[in-house]
Order: sequence, then C-alpha cells, then structure tokens
Amino acid sequence: MLLIGTNDLYVRLIIENRDALSKDFVFNYIDEALMNNLLVKKNFYKLCEEHGIDTPATYFYSCKMTTASQMKSCSQLSSSQATA
Repeated sequence: MLLIGTNDLYVRLIIENRDALSKDFVFNYIDEALMNNLLVKKNFYKLCEEHGIDTPATYFYSCKMTTASQMKSCSQLSSSQATA
C-alpha cells in the first residue's frame, strides 16, 4: 500500500517510524536529519539558494536590541503594526 502524509505532522510520523512502516507500506520521504534542517526557514532558504531555486524575499526580524532607544523603536513598531 502507498502511504502519503497529508500534513507536516503525518510526514514527520512517517519519517520517524520509517523502519516499522516500510514493512507494510511504500513511501518515498527524505531522511529525518534533512527534514529537521528544512523545517528551519533560514536553512530552507539557504538550501534553495545553493541549488538556484528562486524563493520570495524574506526578512527575518529580530528584537535583540542593544540600546533603550532601539527597544523603544521596536515596541512602537510592534504596536503600530498591531493597530494597522
């Protein structure tokens, strides 16, 4: 029988239980290490770039600020976005 995971959780379960499931099912999924790597967006985009695959421009926002004024700007930006 063919086994198809229909969401990330089911795909993870299939990959993590590959040995037990492969006795009764046919499926073709990546290994667990690659799956865990790809689930981190920065790693996914980096891998796409390495293989010449276009991806949408993405900004990874960080609230790690070093000064009080930067922290104030960060909180003002967050609150203005929440009301927009």
